[in-house]
Amino acid sequence: MAGGRVDLGIVIDRFVVAPDDSSRARLGRLVARMARRWKRGQVRLRRVARHMASVKEAAGRAFLLLQPARAVITDGFVAMRDAAVLLVLILRYAMSRPLHASEAEHQIVRHSRKSALVLGLAVLALALALLLPERERQAMAIEPEPAVVAARAPEPAPQPAQPEIRRSPEPALPPEQRPWQPVRQPIALYHVESPELAGLSLAYRVAQRDRSRQDTLVWQPKPEAGEVEARRSGALLVVERHEGHAPTEKPLFADLAARAAEHRLVIERMARPQDIRTKFGPVEAAELTLRHENGVAACLAFRRIDMVGVTLVGWLCGTPQRPVDRVSMSCFVDRLDLVAGGRDTTLRKFFAEAERSRQTCSTARQTGRKLTWMDHEAPVPPLKLTARR
Repeated sequence: MAGGRVDLGIVIDRFVVAPDDSSRARLGRLVARMARRWKRGQVRLRRVARHMASVKEAAGRAFLLLQPARAVITDGFVAMRDAAVLLVLILRYAMSRPLHASEAEHQIVRHSRKSALVLGLAVLALALALLLPERERQAMAIEPEPAVVAARAPEPAPQPAQPEIRRSPEPALPPEQRPWQPVRQPIALYHVESPELAGLSLAYRVAQRDRSRQDTLVWQPKPEAGEVEARRSGALLVVERHEGHAPTEKPLFADLAARAAEHRLVIERMARPQDIRTKFGPVEAAELTLRHENGVAACLAFRRIDMVGVTLVGWLCGTPQRPVDRVSMSCFVDRLDLVAGGRDTTLRKFFAEAERSRQTCSTARQTGRKLTWMDHEAPVPPLKLTARR
């Protein structure tokens, strides 16, 4: 002690802090406490779920183990039922059969025999019922659940991934190379009336390819025609209307050869083509020799490919007494008329403009008119040897 004071050595290593009783602090402590309880609840739920899964798995295994016993019990009951029914039927038959009057003195022996017979039949029925086929077992068997079977089945070994083979689609053919599809019961769009077609029968066919249409007019000799008329191969006129694309122009010989092959004809000879004047404009024309089953015919072939999508191609054949000339063929092409244009305004306009350039030709309707020396069909006039004075 010095100077009336006592020196005390005190070491302070801790501080006591009073708890914060504000509403914000209490709310924070409450939230933290609820979070801890929520986490403990989640842990308990996971434990219960695992326990229930294990119980379910054990129950499934027990059910699978009890299935054979259940099948045996079911088969036993079924066999006992069948044996009982059979036994009742045998007893009913045996007890309901009356005894003959003459056998009264042997009742005791008869009853003993019947009892032995009934007992033997009962034992036999029970044995047969136990040895019956297992049809009832198959009908009443319960298949295990797919989930249990999947759980028991071993997982298959992973197979290496096979590269997927993709076949490239076949390239689509251009419109001009696709085949023509025939049209049943078509409506005729064109008509030709010409004296060169007298005595020939007309066959009208129509085919389509996308939006394009092909009208084929074939004139052939009639079956009752004579020998001279049968030598003619007739006439052919093909009108193609191409919509959406322009027709592909082939060489004249190749085009005519392909069309002749379609009608079982062969081109033996063809001259150099030259242009002739028609109402549709300049048309390629060439002398042609066609061979058919009845012989050879001298013809004139023609073709006109217009930029609006209309193609005219064909031939006209004559007889040895009356060969076809270029004037006759020009008139034959000019007599092509449009009778049903439909909604094709371009085609109707094409034929309307062609009619303005139509030449003057003698038609079959003008047979009553007297021919003069200026008509190409008229005979050559006789020469005058003397002159009048």
